[in-house]
Amino acid sequence: MNLFRTVVLHSGIASANDAVLKAEKSASRARQRGGNQYVIEQIDIPQQKVSSVAQIHPSDDGLQEALKAKRFSLNFQPIVNVGDPSFEAFEVFVRLRALNGQEFLPEQFLPILEQRKELKDLDRWVYSAAIETLHQDQNALQDSVLYLKVARATIANKLIVSLVSNFMREARVKGAGRMVFLLKQNDILENLDQALLFANRMRGIGCKIGVENFSLDAAKSYFQRMYPDVIKLSVPMIRSARASEKVRNALRQLVKDMDERHVDVVVTEIESVVDMQSCYKWGVKLFQGYAIQAPGETLQREFDIGHDD
Repeated sequence: MNLFRTVVLHSGIASANDAVLKAEKSASRARQRGGNQYVIEQIDIPQQKVSSVAQIHPSDDGLQEALKAKRFSLNFQPIVNVGDPSFEAFEVFVRLRALNGQEFLPEQFLPILEQRKELKDLDRWVYSAAIETLHQDQNALQDSVLYLKVARATIANKLIVSLVSNFMREARVKGAGRMVFLLKQNDILENLDQALLFANRMRGIGCKIGVENFSLDAAKSYFQRMYPDVIKLSVPMIRSARASEKVRNALRQLVKDMDERHVDVVVTEIESVVDMQSCYKWGVKLFQGYAIQAPGETLQREFDIGHDD
């Protein structure tokens, strides 16, 4: 049986649906190259439409003003499954915009919010707004899975699960596993019992749990107890695997083990076709990064600072 697959890279598309359509148009060219192979085709578009990983941070001018005005917005970046073009998932990123339109990245404003103990409020708003978007956006997100980051303070928030459940009910979100809550591995290790309680309660309302910054050695201390549904690997690990046979064999075995356990493996920070090709050879099927599509803004609304405790 012949295998023909294409992935659209560096596209200016607005949704994963558009990515699939572009990929299907490229498939006819892929078929002409012969069977039993995987084809990754790069589609050229004007350079100004491509967002660079090395984004230029705006100056701090206006940062405090934007924080005071709570000018937050949500950006959505697709996660592509090269083995299943019908798969639709997006990771939700939060951004802050100055009054003049400049965009501040999380590393600029999250430490300030953490110091002020306001990350829990921000997560509450992100979850509410993102879930509401599933209901509102009939074109791109209605049947999609959303990956949502979890701050350390949110893991300890005893009311967040009931709030998320209410958000899902009000937005009429149907289907289990539509929300994947991403915990940083270090946060899990620092308070495993609390992280386990959070994970179990989220699963109780039909959500999934993912682990960011996954490290196999560190995971041995919690994996069997938490048993995450998703793990996210970074490109530096992939490049180490290309340079070291030992790391490469360990990564292959990891992907195989996770597949047998029905745990999704996502490689993030994909910046080149070479990275994707290497990962695919080692069994990875889920990818995310600027080489596929930069996060695109789809929602900005007034931030509701509502407190939940």
